[in-house]
Formats: sequence, C-alpha cells, structure tokens
Amino acid sequence: MSSGGGRREEDFNIWHDKEVRFDVAASALNPGRGEVPLQTLAPVEDHKGNNGAPGRLTFTNLRIIWYLAKSNKVNLSIGLGCVISVSTAKTKSYLLKGEGSSIVLMTRFNNSRFEFVFTTEADKTKQAVATLENLVRAYQGSRLYREVKLRGVIFAEQQKLKLLEDEDVHSKTNGVWNLSGETGNLGTFVITNVRVIWYANLAPAFNVSIPFIQIKMVRIKNSKFGTALVLDVHRQGGGFVLGFRLDPKEKLKQLYNELGSLWTAYKSRPNLGVKLLAEEQPEEIRLPVLEGDDDVEILQSIDNQDAFVAYYAEDSKGAKGRPEYNKELGLAMEPLKDGYTYEQLWDI
Repeated sequence: MSSGGGRREEDFNIWHDKEVRFDVAASALNPGRGEVPLQTLAPVEDHKGNNGAPGRLTFTNLRIIWYLAKSNKVNLSIGLGCVISVSTAKTKSYLLKGEGSSIVLMTRFNNSRFEFVFTTEADKTKQAVATLENLVRAYQGSRLYREVKLRGVIFAEQQKLKLLEDEDVHSKTNGVWNLSGETGNLGTFVITNVRVIWYANLAPAFNVSIPFIQIKMVRIKNSKFGTALVLDVHRQGGGFVLGFRLDPKEKLKQLYNELGSLWTAYKSRPNLGVKLLAEEQPEEIRLPVLEGDDDVEILQSIDNQDAFVAYYAEDSKGAKGRPEYNKELGLAMEPLKDGYTYEQLWDI
C-alpha cells in the first residue's frame, strides 16, 4: 500500500471465489488473504481430466481445490461463486478398481459451463457433498461482505440499520453528499468494520453498500463540487468511482483518516462472511503445498494447453458439440457441420 497526500491505494485482488482456473502456479494453491481451508479428502480421482490418478480435494471458504498427489502442477481451482449445483453419481473408478461414488459439480465461468467429477469412497462422498452444499449456501447468503450493492434493503424495522453477522458500526456521519448525480444527494455515511454504507436521508432506498474488500483506492480529490472523498472500486466489483463531500474540509479529512485506518486493518485479516454452523463445521486443516514432481502414471490425461476442454458440460439446450483438438490448426474448436471442411473456413 502507498499513502500520502490524501491517497491510500492497495492492490488487493481476491479472484479465488470468482474464477475457474486450470493448472495454476503452486503459489496460487496457497490460501489467499481471508481464505480458510476447511476440509481435505484423499485419495480423490479427477474422473474427467486425470482418470486413475490419486489426488487431494480441499474445500476452503472461497473455492474447491484438487491437485495430483505427486505433482501439484496438475490442479484445479473452482470458485464457490461459479458453482451452479452439487450432486452425486456412481462412476467406474480406475483408482478404486471398481465402482466409486462421485461428487459432481456443475459450474459456470466466462459464459462457459464446466462439469467436474471427483471420485472417492462412498462414505467420504456423502460427507463431502453435505459440506459443499452448506458452503455454497453460506457463500450465496453472505454476498454483502464481498459485493457492491446498489439500492439494497438496508433497514429493518423502525429504520434500524440491518447489520451483518460480526459487523459493528464505527461511525455514522450525517450531512454527507453523494456526488453521483448532477446536483448531488444529501445523506448519511456509515463506516463499519467490513464496509461503507451511504443512504439518502429523504429516500433511504437510494443507497450503496461498498465492502472493504472491493475498495481499490481511498483518496481526497478536487471535483466540480469541491473537495471530495473518492472511493475507487476494483474492476471485478463494478469499477465504480464514488465521490462524497462533507463540510467543513476538516471533517472530510477526519472521515478519510478513519476510513483509511479501518480499511488498512481489515486488509490484514479480512472477514469474507462465509461461515458454517457449528454442526456443519468440519475439522479445520492446513492446505499443504507439495514440492517436487515425482513420476506418476496417469491413465487418461490432457495437454496443459487445452486442459479445460475435458471439463466442458453438454448444453442441455443442444450444443454444437464439445471442442475438439485439431492438429492442423493447433487449437480446440467445435466440430464442423456435415459437408463442411476446415479449408472452407478461410474462403471469403
């Protein structure tokens, strides 16, 4: 973080819950800030991509990680925010030398649907599916910790602010202008230990909730409305630039210092909101990072360049077909319709 001259900035990017990644660097398997490993299963077979090879499956409060037991260069990172459904299935397992019980994950990322099938012993599968379902539910129910929300329901009965679990209000400042419109809107600026909330005094439904995790920069800047407190939101959070004004300038500076201090403290140990109930909580574990690249026999493997191809899910509405690797073109593409050739693709 760099600070000074009315500016605090942080490159604080949490991608783990929002993306599906294949064969990431070993360092990306380490827990990120705010990430907590919860449960590990072994041995677990990646049925679609590495059939027959033992691996380890780990659940955290942000994602599902699978990696090859003897070479963590072969791995999967599946964000909880990408999970559509969790189910079970019976599959033939080379690893178990017979029929195994599988965890089936349907996911969506970058307008593509991926299916992951992880096979292990039946008793482990049942427990893992229960944990995963609870994790996904907890993740979906705690979005306000991680996502910018406009015009949300922020009040309970008697105009009392609805706080999140473990959320405490540090300050509540009236007379703060939101500079999003041509003339600005007068309202109240609330700072808690996990987010910033602003709402219009005359129309509380006009509001914004900005989690600390999504704030990229806090600065003081001159605007057409005068000196303003400016919050820059990360691109994945919407890329908003939000300005607020408070008179006199001394109060604005105090607000800036208070927000900057709480924001800095939060980043050292962020609360991302994903919690399991006591009866749902598996034994907490540490996420191991393996070293070395021992030999291992993989009965069915895929090239690193096209790792994602094996995991494409069939489109229930009728897809053209899974991408296939074309040696002539050197890339994966959908099968051509009958009667067409690859040479015709270049004809104009």
